[in-house]
Amino acid sequence: MKRSRLEDVAKKARVTKSIASRILNGVESLVVNPKTRARVIEAAAALNYKPNATARALAAAETKTIACILPPLTNSVYARIVQGAYRKALALGYVVLMAEDSGGPEMERSLSRLIDHSRVDAVIMASAHPGHLLLPALASAKVPHVFVNREVDGSGCNVTMDDALASEVALAYLAGKGHRYIVHLAGPMMIDTNRRRSLGFRRAARRLGLEPLEVECRDLSEAAGFDGAGVMIQRHSGVSAVYISSLRRAIGALHHFQVHGIPVPERMSLVTNDDMPIAEYMSPPLTTLQMPIERLGEMAVEEVVRQIRGGAPRDVMIPTVPEIMERASVRSLSDN
Repeated sequence: MKRSRLEDVAKKARVTKSIASRILNGVESLVVNPKTRARVIEAAAALNYKPNATARALAAAETKTIACILPPLTNSVYARIVQGAYRKALALGYVVLMAEDSGGPEMERSLSRLIDHSRVDAVIMASAHPGHLLLPALASAKVPHVFVNREVDGSGCNVTMDDALASEVALAYLAGKGHRYIVHLAGPMMIDTNRRRSLGFRRAARRLGLEPLEVECRDLSEAAGFDGAGVMIQRHSGVSAVYISSLRRAIGALHHFQVHGIPVPERMSLVTNDDMPIAEYMSPPLTTLQMPIERLGEMAVEEVVRQIRGGAPRDVMIPTVPEIMERASVRSLSDN
């Protein structure tokens, strides 16, 4: 007789193969209707289904792979995070598989299947946002995981750096150069890192006796920085300096200033996050904040491997000392 397969049981019970497998393997975290559970068990009995011992052993074994789920790869910051993750994973005997989370329900369902079928030992997720379909999938699958850079409230497994402190350092630097009318060109507040940077900017502004002026851009792109700079000029005509919390938006804003005859730094000083090599080759070269970006990837791998080996999840904030990389995009008013 032909040996019954798990697919046959799933088809007879009218469930997915994944659900049938988890019911027959007694996965305690699975929440399922009792009638569905009974239907799967009855189908397995009727078909005389016997699990394949070799397949089960392979499924239980470590794959020595870690999935790293990233936002769209147009953001070079995440290339630095992945570099750190690759390096640390190799040292610990693992490999990192990179998956781009370009958004949309189909992509989220595809990534959910990757986790649900236990094809990786752990997951590093850098693309978290409120309502993401992968968040409940990670929780229910009980796979070791961390959220890196973007924090998920209440998850207890975040790996972050002090983004608020970066904003405070940037504002203090500009204020130390004599600027009093400073605007933060911020990213969309639905993203956790942008909220933390905004918090730091506002906190520093109050401490320095400045008005906390912010313009929120629609996304992380250069075009959003270009448009955001236009909104900023319309709202705040007397601004002398701008802190832009991502390099891509800073490049777009710089182009806006050039197109509209606002010379940097003669009329507009500019400081941005994300010290990348391209910043030094802009015109003028951009003053940036250097942060431990690669260390984020290294620590994320360290934390998921610790979970694989039996350690409990935990939140980790990397010790952060933002360093100003001074170039030519800031003018000192205090010398006037």
